Amino acid sequence: MASRRRAEPRALTSWRVLLAVVVVLTATVVAGVAALQEQIRTRTLDSAVQGVVIISSLVIDRSLTLNDLVDELHPANRAQLDTDLVLLRQRGEVRGLMIWSLTDGRLVYADPDYLLAGRLTDARRRSVPLDHPTAGNATDPATGEHLLEVNYPYDANGDGIVDGLAVMLLPRRDVDSSIARATRLLYGGGLVVLVIALAAVLQVRRRQSAQDHAAVHDPLTGLGNREKLRRVAAPALTAASERHPAALLLLDLNGFKGINDSLGHHAGDQVLTAVARRLEQICPGAGTVIRLGGDEFAVLLPRTGSEQALAVAAAAREAVSRPVVIEGLAVEVGASIGVATAPVHGRELSAVLQQADIAMYRAKKAGGGVLLHDETAGTDETGSRHVTQLAQLRQALEDGLLELYYQPTFAATGEVRDLEALLRWNHPQYGLLAAADFLVAVEQTAMIKPLTAWMLRTATAQGAAWYAAGHRTRIVVNLAAQSLLDDTLPALVIETAAAAGLPLEAISLEFSEATVALDPPRAATALARLAAAGIAVGLDNVGAGTTHWLTVARAPLTRLKLDRELVRLLPGNLAAERIVGGLIRIAGDLGMTSVAVGVETPGTVHRLTELGCDELQGFALCRPLPAGEVSAWLSDHSSIEVA
Repeated sequence: MASRRRAEPRALTSWRVLLAVVVVLTATVVAGVAALQEQIRTRTLDSAVQGVVIISSLVIDRSLTLNDLVDELHPANRAQLDTDLVLLRQRGEVRGLMIWSLTDGRLVYADPDYLLAGRLTDARRRSVPLDHPTAGNATDPATGEHLLEVNYPYDANGDGIVDGLAVMLLPRRDVDSSIARATRLLYGGGLVVLVIALAAVLQVRRRQSAQDHAAVHDPLTGLGNREKLRRVAAPALTAASERHPAALLLLDLNGFKGINDSLGHHAGDQVLTAVARRLEQICPGAGTVIRLGGDEFAVLLPRTGSEQALAVAAAAREAVSRPVVIEGLAVEVGASIGVATAPVHGRELSAVLQQADIAMYRAKKAGGGVLLHDETAGTDETGSRHVTQLAQLRQALEDGLLELYYQPTFAATGEVRDLEALLRWNHPQYGLLAAADFLVAVEQTAMIKPLTAWMLRTATAQGAAWYAAGHRTRIVVNLAAQSLLDDTLPALVIETAAAAGLPLEAISLEFSEATVALDPPRAATALARLAAAGIAVGLDNVGAGTTHWLTVARAPLTRLKLDRELVRLLPGNLAAERIVGGLIRIAGDLGMTSVAVGVETPGTVHRLTELGCDELQGFALCRPLPAGEVSAWLSDHSSIEVA
């Protein structure tokens, strides 16, 4: 409702502007048509006058002399005028003719219908210009027919002095029909111009509406975006009070990254769209559902207290957790939801959003669920889920239900450079789970240490077997923040690689930029300790927004791996291309290898190659492979066609 109330005045203003434009256009077209109509009328009358001039030169000039005007009209000349006039009347060109002498005002000649016209009156003399022909209206006294009267000043001997005035009466029907035809065409053309102009205005209006809609909506899900949240939150949070608070829910999907990694972004987009529709269904009428970006959503609830907000959050969590069927395959995601309220947690969107984000982060650390900011612990349901998931994962580690998949990284020339180890859990109930589905419950617990040891042990053993078979590819293992800050990690890597028979240069560790940003000084020290031990280290998710460049400058890193969401915008997004190009140049200037992940289309491959990216990884090149298929794949694919 808040968003509707804000949108209506904007739309009303737009329609008022549109109406004003329509009125101005209509007035302009009507005025233009009227002006052109007057020009047509004037030109038509001028044409009639010119016709009279021609007739006069053919009839009056040859039949009338100066003596006829000064004295009496010679009978022969009168007979000639009668003959010519009869012929013109038969042809319908002329209805009557009168000629006055300007010397004495005498009526020199008149056809039989106008013999009673009488002398030239002073009023007529004053009303008729004597320097050029003029046209006016007249009426046939016998029939009442409207006629055209043309006054033609006549110079009988060509000395420049007007000697007589000839008045010729013409039928108006030809003139009127000519004006009517031109007017109809003119109004038709004006209508066409008006319709075209209105269509152009409406097209501009539609484009403006589309641009306004795109500015505040997510193109994938159709939900509002951050700008929409900013617009609707301001009045809702400002109006919030202790009696009528407002609430903000911040929701992050659990397990979404695994769906993207295993099924591709097309499947991920379908999940996001399904989640969006479900959130809209559970959202109260006054609420607004927002997609903030990636797999993060927000729900703004005006005039809603914490209890009601928690109830909506619980409904949202239940709705999101229902399976989504993608091409016959049912996939599931969970949700971590943080709740904050105004005015308790602030009246500014940034403050309330920050508190909701803190609550959401705590919920995610607890394994998912709903948390209200400032609560000291999650609900019993959340705690039990956390404990249950940890217990199951610990049992899975003991039962051998964990395994590693490997996704190759390719040089720009097509050679296989690395194999990135990706953790998978063969869950007895949910099938094959990606690391993103369960690692959030482990990363801040003591279990991360045995899990890290298992990953290193398994990866080095499998890598050693491929190395012995002649496949000189490096194994890359991505580890958690807690592992990076563990002082025993360098020794663990060295001992594990030696036990497996894998050269130390054939293994590399990676940590996300968010891991480094959590504690930059400690992270820089830990990275330096690994490098001093001869272990190559790379930084993952570079460009996601939390890169601590001072640490990058100080730490002896060997690889910068670009964030997949940034890479996904290529090609076509100029800003993303410039950012990616800049990161690639930074990596090169620092002596590091630039790696682009999430490469899903040939166009992205081609553009990254043009930008000079050193290595590429993604579904467009190769999907993650089970360990049992890697050796055969390496034998068949020592290199591929990259671009």
